[in-house]
Amino acid sequence: MRKWLLKQLMTFISRRVEKEVQELRNSIKGNPHVADFKVEKALKADFGREVARMHWSHRPFASRYDIVRISHADKQILVPILGLDGENNIGIAKLGYDLRSRLGISKTDLSNDRKIQLTIDLVGWWGQLYWYLNTKEPAVKVPAWLAFWSVLLGFAGLLLALLSMIF
Repeated sequence: MRKWLLKQLMTFISRRVEKEVQELRNSIKGNPHVADFKVEKALKADFGREVARMHWSHRPFASRYDIVRISHADKQILVPILGLDGENNIGIAKLGYDLRSRLGISKTDLSNDRKIQLTIDLVGWWGQLYWYLNTKEPAVKVPAWLAFWSVLLGFAGLLLALLSMIF
């Protein structure tokens, strides 16, 4: 029962994310941004973390640590985005191994200096919630689930208190 309920909850949230992404699209602000990137391995400081790094010119609609959806060949990931300094980093996307594999980007794509088309979309509140609850990073996932269950139990307590006042 618990697994089924959680699956239904995550399905609901992912549908809301899709609707929210469509609503947030604004070509004037550059959302979504579609470009060909040279995908590289993540920086050593980012090993084991689910984070994407791109030059700010490829994400004018997103600030540091905003959650974005990166899409490639019918596969997509939600990640926090950080910047890359320097004009020589324009056109480069630095992604960790797990993120590259979820997008279907192979080692040969990295070694051939092949340009890969990526679409970057800003996600809103529902996308952030989905990322927090679905991330593989334990430093984020554990506190997010504790907070989520705390809020649910708080609502249950409030509902029981209201019911006891009525009946």
